[in-house]
Amino acid sequence: MIDISPFLMVFTGCCGNVFSLETLVTKTTYSVGTMVTFCQFLYVALVSYLFVMLPGEGGKKTDDVLLAGPKKDWYSSWLPESKVPMKRYYVNIFLFFVTNVLNNYVFVFNIGIPVHVVFRSSSVTVTMLIGYCFLGKTYNAKQIWGSVVLSIGVIITMIDNQIAQNEAKGVEYTGNFIDWSAIDLHYMFGIFVMTLANVLTCVMALYTETTYKKYGKSTWMVNLFYQHAFALPLFLFVSLNLKREFEHFTSNHGSLLINCLTQFLCVAGVNKTASLYNAVTLSIILMIRKLVSLLISCYFFDNSFNAMGYFGISMVVVGTALYTMGGRSISPPLAANSEKLDLESKGNNQD
Repeated sequence: MIDISPFLMVFTGCCGNVFSLETLVTKTTYSVGTMVTFCQFLYVALVSYLFVMLPGEGGKKTDDVLLAGPKKDWYSSWLPESKVPMKRYYVNIFLFFVTNVLNNYVFVFNIGIPVHVVFRSSSVTVTMLIGYCFLGKTYNAKQIWGSVVLSIGVIITMIDNQIAQNEAKGVEYTGNFIDWSAIDLHYMFGIFVMTLANVLTCVMALYTETTYKKYGKSTWMVNLFYQHAFALPLFLFVSLNLKREFEHFTSNHGSLLINCLTQFLCVAGVNKTASLYNAVTLSIILMIRKLVSLLISCYFFDNSFNAMGYFGISMVVVGTALYTMGGRSISPPLAANSEKLDLESKGNNQD
């Protein structure tokens, strides 16, 4: 019998997370990106710690409850056991922290949730380029064409969103494909920040892939704990900004709580899906989930596109589907590694 629980976790968790995040972004007058990221990390760290440290039935650690018992070393008796050395975790944790902070910070640059969702799909292309240039990876024709179509779709969607924002401000559109005089530099810097976050996400994914090739995989819940808990001290570097955001945050506490609850469901659902099904199935589920998130955003928050924007989104869907079909020809071992890569690249997967 098929276990549908991870699918339910992905759709209810991730889609609910997008809805609550957009509520926070649109209903507050002050930036809350860093605060939301901190609360997500803290909540996921606490919940995942309880899961990995509670004793299993009869004191046995079973895969069914995804447990990893405490080590016997005096200095780490309170930590869950992992096959991966901690020194390998540090780079991954740093990159995970930076990418999540950047992805939630970009909303101060008037980046809408729909654009955020579509743009992060371009991480597939970036990952392919980095893998090809630095790790000697090869890809088949369907994957390459899917990546090209997906990238063009993202660019078209970006341009359409810029045009729509200018029209909303009363800026007259000249009819040129790109009206350089009307480009919002504030918005474009936000695109740059998202691009940087995408590149770092792909570097993190490839680094994680090489780590697990060398040391093997630990229980996914253990990895979830280490990624979030050991990143918490890094928030000291953004403590002043974090303090300001907490001081200005006086409403929508319910949305913040829902966002944290759904964040755990989302990342746990993605991780569990990746542990039970192959990379193609995971890609299809995540593609459908992103479409649902877009529809929710457009319906409840009136985030509509022009005809060119919808054409761009359709190209993203076609490109993702083409890339996914190309993945069917990958041999099982490589598919398993791609599964981990895709999983890690969506660590903070609220969109």
